[in-house]
Amino acid sequence: MAKSEPPAEPRQPLSPKTQAILALVQGLLPAMTAIIGGLWVAFTYIENQHKAQVQNEIQAGREAIARSVEARKPFLTKKHELYFETMRLAGLLTYVHPSTPQWTDTVSRFLGLRYSDMQMVGNASTRARMRMVLFKVYDFQANPTEDAGWKLRGAIECLADELRRSLALDWTGSLEGDQTTRTGAPTVHDVGHRCEPEAG
Repeated sequence: MAKSEPPAEPRQPLSPKTQAILALVQGLLPAMTAIIGGLWVAFTYIENQHKAQVQNEIQAGREAIARSVEARKPFLTKKHELYFETMRLAGLLTYVHPSTPQWTDTVSRFLGLRYSDMQMVGNASTRARMRMVLFKVYDFQANPTEDAGWKLRGAIECLADELRRSLALDWTGSLEGDQTTRTGAPTVHDVGHRCEPEAG
């Protein structure tokens, strides 16, 4: 005959206090679930609104920069043209002999740019570099030796560096990608001329 299992002990009924607590929890559970769900929805909504606001501010900043560049574009385009004209004239000074009429015309135009158009569009550093080129032009004109020619070419390369810096700052607001520096070691060109950083 098989062994029978002992009868299970009857469960103790819950105390009235415990039954009241369980009834309260059972009654509050749907409300608590709704409250927690509502808080989660509110938190998610606020977080998404904050992210959207940040994105809108970033986009507004980008649009403001684009509008600023667009508004300045005619000026920047004119400046760009003048900088290229300046370098074209400076380039002529490296191979035209001082005894020719072309030299005189080129120096006159370069001098005119320095004290007219570049006064309006150039910054202090570009004007200082143009002034240095003019000093070297006058030295070379007075004594057209090979050494004076190299010094003139070095001054022209320093001017080109400064014009590139100025254009980079105007169009991008940054010197990123510029291989020359304003601080630290001076730029040394292949002609052996050193472009010392501008003082002050």
